[in-house]
Amino acid sequence: MKSSLWWLAAFILMVSASAGRATAQQCITFSDDLAAYTDESTDGTYIYTSVAIDGSEEMIINPTCAPYLPQYVHTPWAYNQLSIPGGAIVGGWESGTPVCPDCYLSFTNDQSIAANPGVNVDFEWQVEAICSGGGGFFGTDGFVGIAIAVTTFHIVTVNADGTGTFKQACPGTTRASCGAQNLLGRQPTIWAEEYQLRVTIGGSGPICSPVGIVQYFNGPPAPFPCT
Repeated sequence: MKSSLWWLAAFILMVSASAGRATAQQCITFSDDLAAYTDESTDGTYIYTSVAIDGSEEMIINPTCAPYLPQYVHTPWAYNQLSIPGGAIVGGWESGTPVCPDCYLSFTNDQSIAANPGVNVDFEWQVEAICSGGGGFFGTDGFVGIAIAVTTFHIVTVNADGTGTFKQACPGTTRASCGAQNLLGRQPTIWAEEYQLRVTIGGSGPICSPVGIVQYFNGPPAPFPCT
């Protein structure tokens, strides 16, 4: 999200002209091109998230006003909280190093939480940029639901090249929220499990992202049901 022009003429300073007339001067013109970025990932045991605020700023100061202005600084803030309903909570607000109002502003808050497959994790995030003289001038936030999804597969054929063709086989009454119907494995074992990251934003359906984690097992039962 881009902020629009925050302030024009933060205040009006009356300066006497050579003819003795009082003239209104525009002291400060400020604009920014800031944005928020988030990222989610998993290694099958932990869920990792990051929240970043990043972008450029431009402040033009009227030389006539410069001697009367304080030294403003801008501080980036990022909120990254992960919580399991009824369970663990990690993260919160963190701030970056204050910079000059005409400097590049960037800060990232990284967090992680241990989560079992199928367990929902609430990811709440927010970013703000705060001016020491004018308060907050940029901010946005959001909420994301995350879970580690596991799809269980059972081998159906062993191919001539030594690979195995696996078909989705969810134990019991479970069913996969992510995952394809078939999986080509490099080991001709009996069971295979594919891990994915399941992300839900707002009321939209889940988005499933393969994370490159496939485990193979010999002998039933499969360690996990589908999630």
